This record gives sequence, structure tokens and C-alpha cells, in this order.
Amino acid sequence: MVSLDHINLSVENLRDSLDWYHDLFHFKVVEEGQHRGTPYAIVKNDQSMLCLYELPTRAKPEASEHHKVYHFGLRVTDSEAWEKHLQSLNIQPHLVWDYPHSKSWYLYDPTGHEIEVCYWHNNKIQFQS
Repeated sequence: MVSLDHINLSVENLRDSLDWYHDLFHFKVVEEGQHRGTPYAIVKNDQSMLCLYELPTRAKPEASEHHKVYHFGLRVTDSEAWEKHLQSLNIQPHLVWDYPHSKSWYLYDPTGHEIEVCYWHNNKIQFQS
């Protein structure tokens, strides 16, 4: 069995990114330090982990670069609570899309990484046949 362990992201400002991922997704710092002089942190929420490395010179991806590794998906199980949470933080997704069996909100973190937040209708992962 294989499952996703973590996603490693370069971020412009580590502190801003830690606050953003904590406030929006409730990721908590489980490790911080320096790797070859670069500040980093590992954040965790349940079994999901992100490794964030500060790289102030990192260029933001262009909108046309959708098929590079600038996009990852997270799942929520309560769409109403998720939408209220977004509103409470005054965060506007740049796109909301209804698929046949799910709904997705697309937003950017402070560095420009695109994140797709998915809600599967009835909390059941399914696809069209």
C-alpha cells in the first residue's frame, strides 16, 4: 500500500506561510530548523504533512503553468463549514468548480502555490463510469 507522506514546497516567507496554513487548514508545526542555512518547517494535520522551505527569491508560477507541481489537492468533509471558514478569514478562491461528484475551491497560498480543496458529495469518492 502506498499513500502520500508529504509535499515539499519552497515559500517566499516561512512565517507568513506557516500562519496561512495554520489559519486556513489548521496545520501545526511539528519540526522547525535550518537546512544548509535555509529556514524550514514541517507542518501536520492528521496524516497530511507539508515541508516548507523558505526561498525568498522563488518566482510565483504563471497561471498557464497549471500542469507543473504548483498544484496539490486537500480534502474537506463538510462543505458548509469549509465555506464559513473561508468567509471568516476573508479568503476568496480564484475559482470554484462543481464537478459531477464533487466540488472544488481553488486558491493560492502566500507564495503562489495553487491548492485545490475538494469536497466529495456525500463524502464518497467516486468518478463517472
